[in-house]
Parts: sequence; C-alpha cells; structure tokens
Amino acid sequence: MLNKEIRMGQVYLANVSGRRVPVWIVHCYTGTPRAGWWAKNLVTGRDVRILSGRRLIRHIPEDQVSGEVAYYSK
Repeated sequence: MLNKEIRMGQVYLANVSGRRVPVWIVHCYTGTPRAGWWAKNLVTGRDVRILSGRRLIRHIPEDQVSGEVAYYSK
C-alpha cells in the first residue's frame, strides 16, 4: 500500500515476522527520520512498528475484522 493511503484507527492485513496478521493502526509518527506507525497485532495483542506502507497488504473493513482475526489466529 502507499503511505498516503494508511489511516489511523483502521485495520489492515500486514506482514509481521513472516506471517500475515490483522493489525490496528494506533498512532502515526511523522517528522522524524524513522517516521511510521505504531500498530497492535490483533492476534497476539503485541505492539508492532510499521515503517513502510509496503508491509501492509490490504485494508480490512470493520464488519470483517472479527472473521479475519479468527482466520489468522489458527
């Protein structure tokens, strides 16, 4: 995805440690050399640092989030 397409408070499918998991974008960091986003992994509950939009695969609509979390937590 492009960096300009990413919105806070939205859920995305992301590559995290070689696996695809749903993440919720919590906070955006801009104006620093390592700008990016803080996200929460919805499968494990851990915080994830997203430095580039390339790590995000697609947006997950709100009505499909619970199904995606159940599918990827196998």
